Amino acid sequence: MNCGIVACSIQSNKRTSARKTFFARALQKRMQTKTWKYLLGIGTALGLPLLASANLVLDGGFETPVVDSPNGFVGVDSHGTIGAWTVTAGNVDLVGNYWTAAEGKQSVDLSGDLNGTIMQSIAVTPGTYLLTFNLSGNPDGGADTKLLQVYFGDMTQMFSYGTGANSRGSMNWASESWSFDVLTGGPTALIFREANDSDTPYGAVLDNVSLTAFSPAAVPEPTTLVTGAMLLLPLCGGLRTLRRPRLD
Repeated sequence: MNCGIVACSIQSNKRTSARKTFFARALQKRMQTKTWKYLLGIGTALGLPLLASANLVLDGGFETPVVDSPNGFVGVDSHGTIGAWTVTAGNVDLVGNYWTAAEGKQSVDLSGDLNGTIMQSIAVTPGTYLLTFNLSGNPDGGADTKLLQVYFGDMTQMFSYGTGANSRGSMNWASESWSFDVLTGGPTALIFREANDSDTPYGAVLDNVSLTAFSPAAVPEPTTLVTGAMLLLPLCGGLRTLRRPRLD
């Protein structure tokens, strides 16, 4: 059947529009299956946002029990407890107003008279975790460098703090962090141990402990991701050029 010029033009425009829609969807599908996943890997490498859980540590500020000693601190021996923490070796001092805390009002000197160790069991699932805490050292004496060994399950990390610039009125707390991957879930021991060679009443001082689990942030829609990724192309020389199918 013959059609007029206007009718043929409308039909031609519809065919062109349909072909554009088809190829646009094909391009989007291609981006979903290949390129956008590659760009997501780039985003992860560049440190795009992750979602963090709540703090998994109980009483990370050592605020329980409240220190009411006129000395400003109390000793806690092996098998004793500080809130959710258990002293598993040596002894420690739970410190109140003897010096300034990093957070809240209390902290722990990990060497009372003997090098001490504290532990808390934390239920975890496989994933990536970030441990943070504040570290200082007893300014009253002992070794200039205080050593602290931290364990999570069978993983361990050593930290150190140099005294000399800190004082009871200004403890110059350092912010420490340690990230690690947990492969097997279940109750796991978080341990802080005074690591100087000899027993001393002047140990590493700990406060404000936090452990958070991280998971990838919600993945944006492919079209949004691709638009944002265009800004990254100058930084990613190895990325293939995206070619749009010809719309003949």
